[in-house]
Amino acid sequence: MAQGPPQPRFFFVCGHSRSGTTWVEKVLDTHPRVRCTGEFHFELIHRGFEEFIGRPWHLASQEPLRSVAEACRREMITRCLLTAAEAKPGATHIGDRTPRPLVPMLDGCPHILMVRDGRDVAVSYTIHQIKTNGLDLQIERFRTRLQDDMNALASNPLHFDENPERLFRDEVWTRHVLTKWANRCRADLGALGRFARGECSGSAIMCRYEDLHARPEEERARLFRFLDVDPSEALHLSRIDGTAPGLAQQDPVGKNRRGETGDWKRFAVGASGAQFRSVAREVARDVLQTLGYETESLE
Repeated sequence: MAQGPPQPRFFFVCGHSRSGTTWVEKVLDTHPRVRCTGEFHFELIHRGFEEFIGRPWHLASQEPLRSVAEACRREMITRCLLTAAEAKPGATHIGDRTPRPLVPMLDGCPHILMVRDGRDVAVSYTIHQIKTNGLDLQIERFRTRLQDDMNALASNPLHFDENPERLFRDEVWTRHVLTKWANRCRADLGALGRFARGECSGSAIMCRYEDLHARPEEERARLFRFLDVDPSEALHLSRIDGTAPGLAQQDPVGKNRRGETGDWKRFAVGASGAQFRSVAREVARDVLQTLGYETESLE
């Protein structure tokens, strides 16, 4: 009896914004049987669903409606993923890449958590927020503090490269972005522990941006084995298509900027640099050490 096509298998890539989730999406997509795309932000549906069924006076908290609601949630997520995968015929492993917390989206599915040195995240995140008038800058207290640099960057895309001491001149913003990263990592590490103890359905592994940068083939093969596909079938990595470490050309004004590790040291200079190191030591040192990043430079 002839076998039908293989059943699709779903996976999820997550992590703090500017931690390399887009890069790992491209790396995974080098495999002919993998389709990874983003950003769906299914966590918005997840939060709403948990609220929908989570209160005993909500009708959907009771069976059989609870099971019906859960089936609808699963169907919506899988149908969205399957539709996105139509762009790559032959893909059997279909993933969503969204910078979000590590929360299981579908029972039994693998999750890849991307992490990156929070100090490099702070550099990339700050510049991206200022450049794009991001969500954090919709908060008045941050927008007011960073308005001068927003204006300067708009008129000169190399503003921070030419004036690196300006990037972390505001202590309130510096504390905000480093605390935000550290708290997210603490939560994600807790979630990794729950996956490891079998308290969450599915599986999860962590991939450090720096390890993918230093050993791209080894890390890529590890991720493919985790997804249960043969690493030898993947295409070669290339800087031209953004899959190999670094950029084909340095682009300090583009979305991905430099593609380097340890870039934060260029901006942690002068009095503002000393302040940056002090805040990082105070709010994020424990997480940096847990994730294997050096902290001697914070002293």
